[in-house]
Amino acid sequence: MKRFFSLILCLCFCLDCTIVFAQPIVDEFANSSLDKNLRVIYSKASPIYDDLVLNTLNPNLRVKEQKVAPIVDDFALSTLSPDLKIERSNLNKYDFENIERMVVKISPVNYVTTRRKLYEGQPIDFIVKEDIYFGDVKISKGTPVKARVETISKNEAYGVPADLIIDNFVVNNIPLEGQIKIVGANRALWVYPIGWVLMPFCFAGLLVFPIRGGHAKLRPSNTFEVYFEK
Repeated sequence: MKRFFSLILCLCFCLDCTIVFAQPIVDEFANSSLDKNLRVIYSKASPIYDDLVLNTLNPNLRVKEQKVAPIVDDFALSTLSPDLKIERSNLNKYDFENIERMVVKISPVNYVTTRRKLYEGQPIDFIVKEDIYFGDVKISKGTPVKARVETISKNEAYGVPADLIIDNFVVNNIPLEGQIKIVGANRALWVYPIGWVLMPFCFAGLLVFPIRGGHAKLRPSNTFEVYFEK
């Protein structure tokens, strides 16, 4: 019953407010005192003239552009040697659009995986898969290529995979450009959805979240590309 009476009171209050605000407000005193023949005339704004400024200004006056004087550091000039001369370098600008490069295909010699003990800086052996002729440089097939492990990220729970980055390739004391990045199986794509779906059922998703991602693997059958730049 209390809720019913409260609802009735609210409706009555809203109805009274609607009636009050719907009626226009009339000021009888203002209507009786105003002249019915009153007309509002809009005046045009005239520009403001300063007679003193106009009388004192020279009509032939012209404003000249001011030249900015160079900043001179007297202290630096006093400490520099008068015999010091700055010579321009004769080196040409490096043209990044005309880089001569040759693709070098390589394969690992041994099977490498993050499942085994790896450390950053560990040497990894590769071999050249095809003969390379690049100007006066010749790299024969089967030539060993030295490299090393740059970074290692182990696999973790929630399906996060491991990744392995290999860099610093050298063949016949010639550095090669490029790096190899291997990523394991990303099980997070199905661990997360299944885990959260099972959470309402007695927190069964906690049994899925500890699943780790796949290990990064480097097989001798894999072929990768690095670059020899000249």
